[in-house]
Amino acid sequence: MPLEKRGCTEAEWAVANCGKNHMCLVDAKGVKDCSVCKMGFEMVDGECVDINECTEPGLNMCDKNAACNNLMGTYACQCNKGYRGDGYMCEDEDECLMMPCHPQAECKNTQGSYECRCPLGFEGDGVKSCVNPWEQSCLEMEKFCGRTNHTACLSVRVFDGSLTSICECEPNYRFNTATRQCEDIDECAENRHNCDPASSVCVNEDGGFRCECLEGYEGTGGVCVDVNECERGIAGCHSMAMCINQPGSCGCKCIHGFTGDGTQCNGE
Repeated sequence: MPLEKRGCTEAEWAVANCGKNHMCLVDAKGVKDCSVCKMGFEMVDGECVDINECTEPGLNMCDKNAACNNLMGTYACQCNKGYRGDGYMCEDEDECLMMPCHPQAECKNTQGSYECRCPLGFEGDGVKSCVNPWEQSCLEMEKFCGRTNHTACLSVRVFDGSLTSICECEPNYRFNTATRQCEDIDECAENRHNCDPASSVCVNEDGGFRCECLEGYEGTGGVCVDVNECERGIAGCHSMAMCINQPGSCGCKCIHGFTGDGTQCNGE
């Protein structure tokens, strides 16, 4: 009957000289065992090497619409562009809520993307322009729309020899009938943003917004990913503890044979 084993003390670990990424175990007779790999590693020719969970079928839990990134001893999932979530669950992002199209265009959400379509008879890409070929372009905006800030003259129409204009606020602004000014839309307050509430916070800006990553996350462009404190060695775990990465934080757990909160572990 095999003897029960426990985790090595620091002194036993130094004597055993187990390789990197190996576990150090010792039985009641003091026989040390370095043949067990840490979680996320496997034994190859006597050495514990990283398991690539991204290439091995069934070893990662990433969503079908996410990319798997292999890390030393673990892996990370990140939703593809056009999707939002934690990487393990990704759902289509409705980009039309952000009003990315031209004011005269129709926005149609698609799986992982969107389309901007100008009205029938208009010309343009639907994003930067939608022009009625029967209308003249705006040449002198102030002449038709005045000096109101953040106002765009969409077109100048010729009717019976006289000029009329269509003036609207620029994207991300709204006309205030009381002040007769185009004022910034607070996308954060009106929930018209794509910031992931699990990893970021929306900050309103003039004519737009930005997503700031929460503590424990990092990234740019509105995409915040978990900081793996275990991989970077900043978790503060004891040498006889296992580091467990969690979304936005991490935890430390003493290995078998030791007790403590993970930042301090003492032999039983």
